Amino acid sequence: MQRLDIKNLPEDGSELRSIIFTLISESNSLSAKNNLLFKEKQLLLKEKNLLNKKTYELLERISYLEEQLRKFLHKKFGASSEKVTKQISNLEHQLEETEISLGLDISPITEKKDSKKCQAKREQIPEHIAREEVILEAPKKCCECGSISLRKIGEDTSEVLEYVPASFKAIKYIRPRMVCKECDHMNQSYPVSKVIDKGKVGSGLLAHIMVQKYCNHLPLYRQSQIYERESSIKIARSTMGSWLG
Repeated sequence: MQRLDIKNLPEDGSELRSIIFTLISESNSLSAKNNLLFKEKQLLLKEKNLLNKKTYELLERISYLEEQLRKFLHKKFGASSEKVTKQISNLEHQLEETEISLGLDISPITEKKDSKKCQAKREQIPEHIAREEVILEAPKKCCECGSISLRKIGEDTSEVLEYVPASFKAIKYIRPRMVCKECDHMNQSYPVSKVIDKGKVGSGLLAHIMVQKYCNHLPLYRQSQIYERESSIKIARSTMGSWLG
């Protein structure tokens, strides 16, 4: 809004009316903006209340599922049965799905199933797979006559596909602080971007957890057990649930 100098008002009446009309127009515009901001504030408060209500309901559901899980675990160790084991597995699945939904802020994504039929056939191991050669040395002496004068005339090869368990590594990012000798200005690289703000999970680990859960149907609590057993890394189910959310 243009500031008006009351001491130096123009003497022309038409010019005064123009100024008055301009002030009224600006006042109406500010009033409309104020009403719009008020409505937006009310809408944000309403959304906040709904979000708090949903969060409270999800936390209540988590508490209920954890209590049910404790009861079933007690029954399992008291008298193990296939039915109780299945109920425990279902509860674990519901519990981690609820924990994921606590952090979920996107619309559900529907997965399309591949219609191609898998054909069982024996295939060669792909060329891009890393190879490790193990040479099985022949006896140093001839099995027939005992001579040590042997020469190579060829070789037989065969391959087997092995699995090397996944391993963890910690990446430590170091950002040296450099100062200019001329002007004392400090120079430093920008922090590396993370998939989760202030989180300690890398993109590779997060992708692996998601593939294991949604493609391989491996629940988070079982992944947690596998990581601790294979690499002595303790990642709680609830932590992975918040990451996925």
